[in-house]
Parts: sequence; C-alpha cells; structure tokens
Amino acid sequence: MAAVIRVLVVDDHPVVREGLRIIVNAEPDIRVVAEASSAPMAIEVFRRERPDVVLMDLRLGNSLAGFDAITGIRAIARKAHVVILTNSDCDEDLQLALRRQVTGFVYKTSPAAEMLRAIRGAMLGETHFPSGENAADGGRRLSERERDVLEVMGTAGRTSQIAKKLGIAEATVRVHVKRILKKLKVHSRTEAATVAIRERIICND
Repeated sequence: MAAVIRVLVVDDHPVVREGLRIIVNAEPDIRVVAEASSAPMAIEVFRRERPDVVLMDLRLGNSLAGFDAITGIRAIARKAHVVILTNSDCDEDLQLALRRQVTGFVYKTSPAAEMLRAIRGAMLGETHFPSGENAADGGRRLSERERDVLEVMGTAGRTSQIAKKLGIAEATVRVHVKRILKKLKVHSRTEAATVAIRERIICND
C-alpha cells in the first residue's frame, strides 16, 4: 500500500479549515494531520509534525503572514512542499510566491480536484500553477511590445506602473494587456505572469 500524504492545513478561518479537512480526508491517499491558524503556529506545528505537504493560505488575519510562515518552515526544511491556496488574485502576491519557490498555487475558487492534484503533484516533484490552454503557442504569437508589457507585468502589476516603466500611455498598456490575455488564453494578469514564467515566454531572472 502506498504511503498516505500527510498534510498541514494553514488558514485563519475555522470553517475553511474544516471544509478542507473534509475534502482531503475523503481521499484514500491523503490525510490532514494538523492545522494552524497563524504563522507562528504553522511553523511550530510543522516542526512537530513534519507533514509531507503544507496547504497554506497567504492572508492570515489582516496581513500576508503566510509568507512569514513559508520562510519559517523553509528554515526548518529547505525543500518543504508548500502549496498556496488563496483568494488573492494579485500579481505581486503570485510573484512573491514564485520567488519563494512554492510547489503550487491554487485559487480557492478552483475545483477541489485541482487542489488535490497540486498536493499529489508536490509529492512527485511537480509544480502546479494557474495555466492557460496552449499558452506556449500563444506566447509565440506575442509581438515584441506585448512581450515587453508581459515582462514588466510580473513586477509592476498596475497599468500606471507598466506605462511609466515602458514610457507608453496607459490606454496603450490596456490594449496590450487585453491582447496578451487573449493570446495566452488566460483570464487575469496573474495567470498571464505565471504561464509566461512557466512556459519560458519571459525569463524570471
């Protein structure tokens, strides 16, 4: 019999933790072994339980304390598998997660099956991020200026910031962003920035 994947759930809402526990424990090969509601608690529980995968909400309370928890957990186990589960659709949050080399990034609005795939994939050394259908093909159809906008999009999420950095009008940026989303077949700037890095459409230096 294959080993059961042991999961630590980190979320500051009891109802969310309960829902995740029910979903995860319904699977024969995955089990929630511990829960935490804050960054310090997550670090301490991880140290004690040493779970296989941490299912981490970024926003704990009124701050992005999930990133603090990731830093603390990685100090204990450098290669710990952390899957982000969040409501955040902010480009900056996603970029911070990528820089911390998290194992996966799943929206709370996604089907439960996607979260479960991310957990199982983590144990196989796979990464899971929001993706667009045929994103690589779409990337090859981007114009040079669209690539410039896409690259800046990863570090400057706001239209005004992109416009200032590239020296173009905000209206022009909005046109380029609309075309980028259409070509990559994604629905948000966050997804566009993610698939651009994953498919090597742009570099993440």
